[in-house]
Amino acid sequence: MSTGFPLVSIIIPCKSIGRYEDESVDGCLALKWPNVEILILPDEESKNSYPSNVRIIPTGKIKPALKRNIGIKQAKGDYIAFLDSDAYPIPEWLDNAIPLFAGGKVGLVGGPSLTPPADELERQASGLILASKIGGGGLANRYVAGKSMPVDDIPSSNMITTKSVMEKLGGFNADYWPGEDTYFCLQIKRDLGMEILYSPQVVVYHHRRRVFRSHLQQIWGYGTHRGYFAKKFPYNSRRPTYFVPSLFVLFNAAGIMLSFFFPHIFLVPYLAILGAYFVMCIASGAKANNAKLGLMVTIGIPLTHVVYGVGFLKGLTSDLKH
Repeated sequence: MSTGFPLVSIIIPCKSIGRYEDESVDGCLALKWPNVEILILPDEESKNSYPSNVRIIPTGKIKPALKRNIGIKQAKGDYIAFLDSDAYPIPEWLDNAIPLFAGGKVGLVGGPSLTPPADELERQASGLILASKIGGGGLANRYVAGKSMPVDDIPSSNMITTKSVMEKLGGFNADYWPGEDTYFCLQIKRDLGMEILYSPQVVVYHHRRRVFRSHLQQIWGYGTHRGYFAKKFPYNSRRPTYFVPSLFVLFNAAGIMLSFFFPHIFLVPYLAILGAYFVMCIASGAKANNAKLGLMVTIGIPLTHVVYGVGFLKGLTSDLKH
């Protein structure tokens, strides 16, 4: 144990241990914080050879939230940090995060999940879509370093809390997936009355899904869970920014119908607004340093909005608890 550096338990749920999982563990081992334990939780036993402060805990095929809960019970640290298995931290990750808990009012800290610069174009495109102001909207700071601020939602791909908070809340509610991290954040603010801080210095690198299919499948999950949460848990999910993609979908549905039946009134205004939107999409794509990458971003932004918007509407009208 290092004097002055409380133990931090880093929990990494995964299906199996492969290249990305090794990268995640290596990133944790390279942290400047000298007192960490790393708990990696695959479905099955693994023969990977790691240093003594890395524990492999096989869990069987269960939800990520349940894996995290098993890790929490096994954790020995005063602080508990969560990473996705395809993410790895910068060396200063914990040095930048742990001091933010001073004073006892902060219950959770997180920061941006940046796209690794060496990733292939299909993954970079996904990251650029989410990080763009038009593509990611109010959530873009999750994917690009923004400014320090209190927030009401932090994703579990880059989340640090205290053991005492976990003991008070009993871990994650596995009834909600995806979305168990959103519910956990709700509990911290609503039930414990504690703050959640976003810091641009609490950085991890997170491999994105490839565009378009995998990216859009993930976006569909985000949209449906957020729509359901906006209905059931409005405390931190009924923000205007979450509704914008659905309004975009409804605007287009109404615009197409009205332009068809009343073209002399609605066609030109509808096309003008839609044209301005696509100009912004093109402008976002043009910021890429590669023509193919820029094209994927330009196409991906409206696809992302439509898929999220429809998913959000589905979540609003469905019971997704499972």
